[in-house]
Amino acid sequence: MIYDVAMTSPAATPDFTVSVEPIVFRCDGREYKAPRTINPLNLKSMLGAVSKVNFDDVNYLMEHFEEVTPLIQTVLKALVPGPGGQYLADRVAAPVLGEDELEANPDALRPLDLVKQALPIMAYLLEELGLRPTTPSSVSSDGSMADTTAIPNGGTSSTAGLSLMESDSAS
Repeated sequence: MIYDVAMTSPAATPDFTVSVEPIVFRCDGREYKAPRTINPLNLKSMLGAVSKVNFDDVNYLMEHFEEVTPLIQTVLKALVPGPGGQYLADRVAAPVLGEDELEANPDALRPLDLVKQALPIMAYLLEELGLRPTTPSSVSSDGSMADTTAIPNGGTSSTAGLSLMESDSAS
């Protein structure tokens, strides 16, 4: 539908307000809220970081942790803007403390586990935002995407819930 800019009736005024609940998740007893939209600058910095590393290759990530850490921090801060994202990013690089140190300083920053926390948080948020499909697309032998809409094992598509018009434009 194309809106006529000459509409004068308040009843005919289009409303483009997006009222969407944030993505809420918990980590180590703390609740985080991530917006369901990403501003273009955050998206650009996040995509720049993501394009440099295969986040699915845990061995590579562990071997190159010093190089990858700033990229993971960039992604977390883009996905969870504000103090919550900064806190998660700081935890990625936090040193592991011994029990004595933790007892002496209970407010010390505890490290975020790369494999069990940081990467799953990133994957979850990217999926919720529709930026990472649950399963990879497959192309048929003729090059078309025919019959690739089914998601095996009960997964969900990143375009689940979209109308046909929205789904076509998302492709």
